[in-house]
Amino acid sequence: MPRVPAAALGLALRAAAVHAPWNLLIARAGEPAGARRARPRRPADALAAVRRRQRGPGARVLLATAYRVGELSVTYPLARGGAPVLLVVAAAFGLGGDVAALQVAGVALAVAGILAVRGARSPGGALEVGLSLAVAACIAGYTLVDRAGVQDADPITYLWLVLALATPPDLVAVRETSVVIATALAAIVLRERVSPARWAGAVVVTAGIALIALG
Repeated sequence: MPRVPAAALGLALRAAAVHAPWNLLIARAGEPAGARRARPRRPADALAAVRRRQRGPGARVLLATAYRVGELSVTYPLARGGAPVLLVVAAAFGLGGDVAALQVAGVALAVAGILAVRGARSPGGALEVGLSLAVAACIAGYTLVDRAGVQDADPITYLWLVLALATPPDLVAVRETSVVIATALAAIVLRERVSPARWAGAVVVTAGIALIALG
């Protein structure tokens, strides 16, 4: 395996260190102290509350809504882990390249991690899962659309060129430690109850994403 330049490693670590806190800020946007227990739970109420504060792309509205109805430590791993899984599924149906055995293993790991993160129950319920996967679908969708304009680029590779700041595939696991960082921030800053299973799930999701990219 080629040696990874220190500068590239630094960029990957910086990307992970920035992306997770950025999502933390979205999760806390417009939220006064102690407001987490008062979050709206009905879909219409949650979406209306976010729209009063957000004027951005649809994916960001979906993400912010998911954070209002659920938890950062659930939504973030589901959204981040779901996008590459959907790309591999799309590739299996002939959209965007071939599927390697390592990517299949990565999908299995990512799905197992997502199930562990989600657990039997979570405060956001099915709505949180649906919104998180909708964000993942948005990421996968615009990756496939961009691929149409870059005919020679594999969509899975393109996704990591975007998300990993053009770092080598070896650094994807470093970049995607943002999933674990976000989980830690959720526990420390937002005081979410992160169970051992959810911690383990975040690590497994990261490993699955890395295998998909390396495949």
